[in-house]
Amino acid sequence: MNPDEAVQECAACAMQIKRYDPDPHYTGYYFGRYIRAVNLAIDGIFAEADIDFGLFTGGSITQEIFADSLKRRGDQSAAAFLKWYEDRYPEWHSGAYPQMMDVVRRVTNMTGHKVEIEIMIRAADRYKDDPVHHLGAGLTRNGRLRSEMELDVAVRRNTALFVEVINHKRRSRDEPVTDARRLVTSTFAVINAPSTHESSAGMSTLGAESSGALTRIGTPPQIVMELAYSTEIYIQVIKRIVEESRQEILSITSRR
Repeated sequence: MNPDEAVQECAACAMQIKRYDPDPHYTGYYFGRYIRAVNLAIDGIFAEADIDFGLFTGGSITQEIFADSLKRRGDQSAAAFLKWYEDRYPEWHSGAYPQMMDVVRRVTNMTGHKVEIEIMIRAADRYKDDPVHHLGAGLTRNGRLRSEMELDVAVRRNTALFVEVINHKRRSRDEPVTDARRLVTSTFAVINAPSTHESSAGMSTLGAESSGALTRIGTPPQIVMELAYSTEIYIQVIKRIVEESRQEILSITSRR
């Protein structure tokens, strides 16, 4: 799969996530495919760079393999591209949701585990550091949503407490309060924030407060990322990575 096909796969998976939201089984399945497509798009850029710079490393190419090949061959043009890419990467991920997607992708790649998918309620209108609320494991059986009726019952059971909590936070910041009519259910990816050791090894550590992400009531710091919203936003980021990387490769090779 080339980078363009991988981006198309990302878009197709994002559409399916939006279609099935808030069912945790299907949104989780398509989110797994989405993450794999993002990896393929990035790997595809380095596979193209490997050929365009004449390294011809062979086999599957990733950023790490590309960097290792440079250590052996010392190609200055390829090294210039790698440095440009590493310098540019934080800019591509400067927003809160791209940052979260990047951390979730990296943690998933490092551990090989799927992220936990949970149904939560949130306010329809988004404000920085708004909390979200988990509806409970009883809603699902074998990772599937049992029924819309049971979901509605769970939402009504949790609404009063959630509205009280979110409005307490909003009043403290002079933000508009919300009510039960302006709550929605969505599936979220939940993952523990990376440790200090992982952060020092190149992993961005995102706590909910520092990232502007939605925060979960009553838990230690976690990355809590809404699937439908985040996957849709990140498509534009991955498109930009592919397009700008290709432009940079062309610019460097044309000066050789």
